[in-house]
Amino acid sequence: MPISDEPIVHALYRKLLALYPPAFRKRFGQSMQDTFADMYRARTRSGLAAGGLLLRASIDTAVAALHERLRMHFAPQQPLTASLSGFLFAVPFLLANASIATRWEPLNSILRGAGLNNIGGWGPGFFFVAGLLLLLPLGAYVSLQPVRQRKRVSRRHWHNVAIAVILIVGFVSISGALGAELYQCQVTPYCD
Repeated sequence: MPISDEPIVHALYRKLLALYPPAFRKRFGQSMQDTFADMYRARTRSGLAAGGLLLRASIDTAVAALHERLRMHFAPQQPLTASLSGFLFAVPFLLANASIATRWEPLNSILRGAGLNNIGGWGPGFFFVAGLLLLLPLGAYVSLQPVRQRKRVSRRHWHNVAIAVILIVGFVSISGALGAELYQCQVTPYCD
């Protein structure tokens, strides 16, 4: 009679669940173990090895546990904290714009490469500007976390919605203007 590896596999899975935050484990740990046990039994009944299931569960659990820990530690719960955090995501973009307006040379030299370079590929300035620009919708997402958690907007959340709308409108308008300028410079011969 072959020796079953079921206790070992289940013990390893329980160790994997320790990656989750304690509150999450307390709430969902038992049902996750039950689901894993059902999947294990179905897999072994069909004659498949448990190694693939354990590998997949390890990867899924590591990614989900990291996501849960990041969500728990970095998603502000208070509406005012969330709106201020969301606004702070816009600060690097605002500072870059201020440095361009004041013609601060170190940053201007980086941003000159925002279009095509001589070789025909995208310059480093393009990726710098794109990265700064992508901070705006990320800030809107952070600002809306309390609204998303409550699944409705109340009077307490007006600043969260206002910051998110400002950041999204800024992102769309600036992206549109930059896209039009890149189109004009690359497709038409009229580039300033």
